[in-house]
Amino acid sequence: MNSFFFGSMRSTAHPSPRCPADDAPHTAADTCQSARRHHQHHRHTTEKPRPAEKPAPPVAELVFIIDASGSMMPLTSDTVGGYNSVLKKTAGAGDNALVTTVFFNQASTIVHDREPIGSIEPLAASDYVPCGTTALLDTVGSTIERIDLIQQHQPAGQKPSSTTVCIITDGLENASHKFTYRQVKHLISQHRERGWEFLFLGANIDVAEQAESLGIDLNRAVAYDADSTGTFAAFQSFGDAAVCACAGAPLDDSWRAAVDQDQERRGKRRRR
Repeated sequence: MNSFFFGSMRSTAHPSPRCPADDAPHTAADTCQSARRHHQHHRHTTEKPRPAEKPAPPVAELVFIIDASGSMMPLTSDTVGGYNSVLKKTAGAGDNALVTTVFFNQASTIVHDREPIGSIEPLAASDYVPCGTTALLDTVGSTIERIDLIQQHQPAGQKPSSTTVCIITDGLENASHKFTYRQVKHLISQHRERGWEFLFLGANIDVAEQAESLGIDLNRAVAYDADSTGTFAAFQSFGDAAVCACAGAPLDDSWRAAVDQDQERRGKRRRR
């Protein structure tokens, strides 16, 4: 350090008036401390407070498993239109809902793979071509395992806040060779305990018996009529359930209102 800076400056001709503080010894620590005080004062007077970070919005995982076996052929346009109505109803969720769509017959086809719902284009008639048999168990079992595996490997902040699996079929299982009813029921029961929702809409089958065999809550299983109006009502119910999931709201029995109202118009009692 330069002694000129730290020493006392004297004038032989005209002594300067002195204050008591001038007699105190100055050190490098004093100089650094003073500089820090100046810097902190400057920082506090110029920095603006940072706004609090908003928590990430909840993300709903929606999984649609749709029968595309040969018996669905007469309802091709109704199935396409019904599915597109679900997309339209939930489009406002934007990136806050991820959609997986699986068509199945004796094999399964992933049409949408966890895509943001706001970016999904409506289905065209050529996208859905029913044919073949019904490997319901293989499709449900493999889809659950796949979605679960993906979620397990996601960072904590990117995991979905809810998972809703919607299954629609107009016939019985007749082609699976990888999964049994017992295995699928175990999978569904495990994931229900973790908060996953499973909805089952069936036509031309005993829906209550199928729901029991699959491990699905009877309040989440509904029978619909396999015609144009009934199919559209089924997808309306799926859409209402999807809206609840996207909003982070708990699912109650009102999700099935569209199918129940269609059954009432037909003079039928509420069915499972």
